[in-house]
Amino acid sequence: MHIILFACYLIVFRVYCLPTGDGNQGIDVINMDTDGEKEIEKDCTDIWCESYSLSEVHQMYKGLFMTEYELFLQQFMFDIDRDYILYKEGIKNLGQIDGSQGDGDSCCVTKQSTHIQYTMQNIFGQTRHIVHLTSAPQPKYQYITQAKCIGKRKCDGLCVLEDTVRTVLVYDTIRRQLTFDQLLVPTYCSCKRVSG
Repeated sequence: MHIILFACYLIVFRVYCLPTGDGNQGIDVINMDTDGEKEIEKDCTDIWCESYSLSEVHQMYKGLFMTEYELFLQQFMFDIDRDYILYKEGIKNLGQIDGSQGDGDSCCVTKQSTHIQYTMQNIFGQTRHIVHLTSAPQPKYQYITQAKCIGKRKCDGLCVLEDTVRTVLVYDTIRRQLTFDQLLVPTYCSCKRVSG
């Protein structure tokens, strides 16, 4: 089993981690006009394109955005890691875990899924525009993992969906600039003891 896992790591590492070509992954380098000013790409339709070029954002925030294929590889690696960790912890037969559609929790079962959100509210309740590279030849996104409660087991209270704070790159439409902001994201289901 260790050999199979190691082979999978090598394959995914080669495809996902090692750079090919010029490293821009299909995104043109920033163009300069005759005065040395940045030329904003005319085919960029994202809201933040009024202030930034596509290649500039891609260069400044490498690793923040993923294609669908890169997301698939990341989730594949997570599944391998999770199975291996559970195996090391003593669960020799992963089929023994009840609630395989979720996380297998014995109190409140959580199911996580990945979404592309275009707007979300920050911790102050303000709507923020999440930055994606949708105009790139291979569109890239900031995927946000969210959760929902899908079952109640041995919880003797209420299963409650809990939020955590995630830091995400957003476009401030008032200041017309990119910034990181803290957003509340539903992340896990928790068993809460309720009195009365």
